[in-house]
Amino acid sequence: MNEDSICNSIYSILNVDNKAVFDPTFWIDRLEEASSVLMEPVEIGNLNHKIASRMQEHQLENYYFNFNSSYFLEKERKVEKDLFVKEMEKINTLQNLMELSTKDLYTSWGRKISTLNIESLYKYLSNFENYKKKLPAYIQISFGFTTKKCSVKSLPIAKKISNSPNFPFQDLLALTTLSPGEPILVYQKSFDSRWYFVQSYFYSGWIKVDDFITVSRETFINYLSSDSFLVVTESKVETEDLAHFSKLKFQMGDKIILATEIETQQFYSKLGYCFPEGCYPLKILFDRSVDKSYKCEDGFAVYPLSGSKEVKRDFLAFTRENIIKQAFKMLGERYGWGGSNDNRDCSRFIMDIFKTFGLFLPRDSKYKETMVFPSSFQFSSDISERKTILDKLLAGDLLFMKGHVMMYLGKLKDKYYVIHQGSGFRRKDENGVFKIFDIHGTFVMDLSSYTMNSNLTYLESLSSAITFKGVKFI
Repeated sequence: MNEDSICNSIYSILNVDNKAVFDPTFWIDRLEEASSVLMEPVEIGNLNHKIASRMQEHQLENYYFNFNSSYFLEKERKVEKDLFVKEMEKINTLQNLMELSTKDLYTSWGRKISTLNIESLYKYLSNFENYKKKLPAYIQISFGFTTKKCSVKSLPIAKKISNSPNFPFQDLLALTTLSPGEPILVYQKSFDSRWYFVQSYFYSGWIKVDDFITVSRETFINYLSSDSFLVVTESKVETEDLAHFSKLKFQMGDKIILATEIETQQFYSKLGYCFPEGCYPLKILFDRSVDKSYKCEDGFAVYPLSGSKEVKRDFLAFTRENIIKQAFKMLGERYGWGGSNDNRDCSRFIMDIFKTFGLFLPRDSKYKETMVFPSSFQFSSDISERKTILDKLLAGDLLFMKGHVMMYLGKLKDKYYVIHQGSGFRRKDENGVFKIFDIHGTFVMDLSSYTMNSNLTYLESLSSAITFKGVKFI
C-alpha cells in the first residue's frame, strides 16, 4: 500500500472529506488573532495559585499540590496516622479494591489473570487492612525527587491490570506518570518495603523505592527554585547515551533543571571524558539502581540532551497558535490510561499542552472542568443551543463530557471538529447499524460521531465548554 492509499484509508475511517483538518496551520490560519497572548506569565502564576487554593478548599490536595507555597515550606513535616490513612483512601477505597478483585482481570498481554493471582490480590487487601492498623501515630514526611520516569499507582503492585483483553496498554491501577527530577513528598513504606506512598504535583499514590531519592529540605528548595531550566515542547524526548547511566525519558511540558558549566565540568572529569558537544546538561539526581558501584558525591548527575530536541529556555507564549501547534504534535500517538506505556490519556494530553505555557491544570478532567477557569458555558439538552455555544468558541478552547476532555478546533461546513486522546467512536451505516472505530490514540474527528459506550453523539454528550475569548485572569 503506497503513502496516498494509507492516508486515504485514514480519511475514510474518520469520515473526513478535507485532508486539511489534520494540519494545524489549517485551523490557525482561520483565526483572526492566533498570535495574541491570552495570558501573561504573571496572570498564569496567579491562576496557578487560584487553582491550588480551590483544590485545597475542597480537600483535593491529593490531586493538586502546591510545592511553592510558604505554608508548605514552613509546616511540620509529619502527619497524623488517621489523616495519612484518609489520604491513601482518597486514591482507592478498600471497597473499590474488593470490587476490582471480583472481576475478570487481564495482564498487559491480554491474558486472563489466574485464580491464584486473584487469591494473592485478596491476600494483599487483607494485609492492607493490617498495615493500616500497625502504622505509627505520626508519619514522618521527607523530601525527594524522582530519578527516572515512573508510574504512580493506586496500589503498590507492579503488575499491569486491565479489565479487557483488548486493551493491553491499559493499567487500571495507574494514576499518572512522573518524569525524572519531579519533586515529591515521601510518606510511608508499603508492608513489603518495595513501595512508598508519595505526594507529587498532581497525584498522591505509590511509587517504587528505586524510582526516587530523598534529599534535605535545603537541597529540595534550592533545586526547585533554580531559574536555569528547559521546557520540553515536543511530545517526547530522551537523553543521549552516558556511561554508568541509563537514558532518561521526558515528555511535553516537563521542566528540567540545567547544570552549571562548573557542575558539568566537575561531573565529567569523574567520568574521564568530555561533555558531548551540542548537548544541554540536565541536572538530575543519580539513579542508584543503574550502577550501585558508581558513587555520585552530591547525588546529582549531568545527563546530555541533544541540542536538536525541541526544548525552550522558558515557557511558550500562551497563544491560540501555540495551543494548536502543541496539540497536533501528539496526533496519532497511542492511548495510555494514567500514562501507561509512556503514553497519554485524554486528560494528560490537555495537561501536557498547557504545562508548556507554565499553566498547571489538575490531572483529572473533572477537576479541569470545575476548578480552573471562571468563564464557561453549560450545555442544555437542546441541540440548536449546543451548536450556538460551539459557534461562540475558537480553536484551542476546551470541551467536556462525563470523564472526558477535548480540544475544540472549529466548524467546517456543518461539522464541529475536535482533537483529543480518546478510545474511538461509532457511526451508523446505511442500514442504521453501528460500526465501531476503535482508535485509542490522539485523533481529529467531528462531534456528530457517536460515543463508544452510548447511543448519543459526542455533541449530545457535551456537559460544558471553557473559552479563553475575552477573559481576563486576574
